[in-house]
Parts: sequence; C-alpha cells; structure tokens
Amino acid sequence: QVEIYGTEISSDTKISERLNLGLSYVYTRARNTSEKRKSDLIEDVPEHQAIAKISYLIPGIETTLNVNGSLKIDNVIDDRDETLEDSFVIDVSLLKTFTSGLTLGGYVSNLLDEDYYEGNGMASNGINFKVLARYEF
Repeated sequence: QVEIYGTEISSDTKISERLNLGLSYVYTRARNTSEKRKSDLIEDVPEHQAIAKISYLIPGIETTLNVNGSLKIDNVIDDRDETLEDSFVIDVSLLKTFTSGLTLGGYVSNLLDEDYYEGNGMASNGINFKVLARYEF
C-alpha cells in the first residue's frame, strides 16, 4: 500500500518565433504504508524535481537545438538503507527536418557525465551519443 500526493507547476512559453522555454517543478511525497515494508520511502520517486527546456531554431540552417536540464533532489536509490541522492542531468539534441519528411539529428544524453541512479537503483549509462534518421511517409 502506497500513499502519494504532490503538486506540479509548469510553463511553456514561446519567447519568439525561434525560441521556446519550458520550466516545471514537481513536488512528490510518496510513502510506503504497508505493514511488511522495509522502509517508509519509495525508490525512484524524487521529492523535488525541476526541469528546464530550451528550444532554438537556428537561422540559416533551420535546425532545432534542444537543451534539457533535469534536477532531482532527495531521490531514494535504495529503500533498504534509505540512501538519498541528488542529480543534475543535461541532454542536448540537434534536429533538422526536411520538407520531404526526412529528419536527421543527433543526441547527447547526460552531457556532463553525471553519476546518478534511475529505475530500481540502476546506475545511469554515463554520457550517451545517438544519431537519428527518420522518414515519415
């Protein structure tokens, strides 16, 4: 049995024709209330999370640069000893969409190579590079 409540505040703003900004904050209070629990805390549910997103359409090459930052505070990574962790992760992508339906791009996840845990106490993969080629009919 779990008791969860919280609040979320979010804003997505078009600053100009080429620049968008998104900000959000999430507060979550999650507690295990079952009788056979190891801990009152629940893994992978940060108490505080803040996300900032910036999207910019680069003039001349008409390519979109996206930068996302995610801050998690008091994230339980092990409910047995109630280990808490804070993390700040930045992801960057560059995407070009052509009128033919073709999109090409690249992603860099965890740009700062932050050590953090996500998903049942699993360690992050460190910095990741991805290349995208997508065609839509």
